[in-house]
Amino acid sequence: MSFSSFTLIRHAILSFLLGCAALSSFAATVTAEFQEECRQQLGPTKIDAIVLPSQVLYDFTYSSDVLSQKGVRQRELHQSVVGLTTATLRHTITWGGDVLAYPEGPACTRPAIQLTLEVGPQHVDIGREFPRGSCAFNKIAAHELRHVYANQETLVDAARYLEYAMREHYGTQILYGDKATLKANLSSDVQRVWIPLLKQKIAEVDLRHNAIDSPEEYASNQVECDGEIPRALAKAGKQKYLLITPRRS
Repeated sequence: MSFSSFTLIRHAILSFLLGCAALSSFAATVTAEFQEECRQQLGPTKIDAIVLPSQVLYDFTYSSDVLSQKGVRQRELHQSVVGLTTATLRHTITWGGDVLAYPEGPACTRPAIQLTLEVGPQHVDIGREFPRGSCAFNKIAAHELRHVYANQETLVDAARYLEYAMREHYGTQILYGDKATLKANLSSDVQRVWIPLLKQKIAEVDLRHNAIDSPEEYASNQVECDGEIPRALAKAGKQKYLLITPRRS
């Protein structure tokens, strides 16, 4: 993580904490009896991050030329792409929790947040120059599956990180405020702070992808399977050099 990105997130969290402090300071305007009633009647804080299984879809109909156009980095480097994994991050957030309030008076709540995460469907393309069942096809498919796992594992790690951070922040505190705006304000803070933090953690998947697409992996493509991959590309009039890399959106 770069220093600059850390600073941005730190400032955002600081802003969020100040916002929560403003809500909590509302407690000074309510009676001790109401605060005790909140402590007794409100349910516990609940933070859950759920990661759904990733659906994987395969397509073997595109040529390496078409896949090369999808792979932006490879297109810029004039490299052929024999396999490509694409995935989209989806998330939904449900904000709940009991709210105790007097009519036209103060309100209190402990947050209940459920974050549901999914990466997918993940699309795996393998160039049609490589027949199913061939050694080259199997090698490319195994490589792309590593990218699929990397995407899913990164999402799980990010979900755990975010869940822990939110639980540590909220703890058992009770938030006070106006009933009409209490949940809306907190929901806005989730979108403004926690979701950007989630996306920052998800971006770390690039480190895993780069490790998979190593120089050693690149070199092995040229010689394994008795050179099937470069021969197939040469037969189709493609360029000599290739990489097998993912693309996320």
